[in-house]
Amino acid sequence: ALQRALTSQIEDNQEKVNEAMDKFQRETRERMEQHRREIRGEVQEVQGRMKRRIEEIGKVAEVEAKRFKQAVLSFRQEIALHNSSVQSIFRDIDSLKSHRRSC
Repeated sequence: ALQRALTSQIEDNQEKVNEAMDKFQRETRERMEQHRREIRGEVQEVQGRMKRRIEEIGKVAEVEAKRFKQAVLSFRQEIALHNSSVQSIFRDIDSLKSHRRSC
C-alpha cells in the first residue's frame, strides 16, 4: 500500500512537472513570437523611413541634375556668343587690313 501511495505521488509530481514545463515552453514561445512581431514592426518602420528618405534624396538629385544641365546649356550659349564676338573682331581686323592695303 505504501509503495502504491509513493508511486501515485511520484506520478502526480511527474505530471505537475510536465505541466509546468509545458506552460513554461508555451509562455516562452509566446514571448519570443511577441518579440519577433515587435522587431518586425520596428524593421518595417525603419525600412519605410529609409525608403522615404531615398525618395527625397532622389527628388533633390533630380532637381540638381536639371539645374546643372541648364547651367551647362547656359555656359555653352555664352561660349558660342563669345566665339561669335571673337570671330567678328577677327573679321573686322581682316577688313581693316584689306582696307589699308587698298589705300
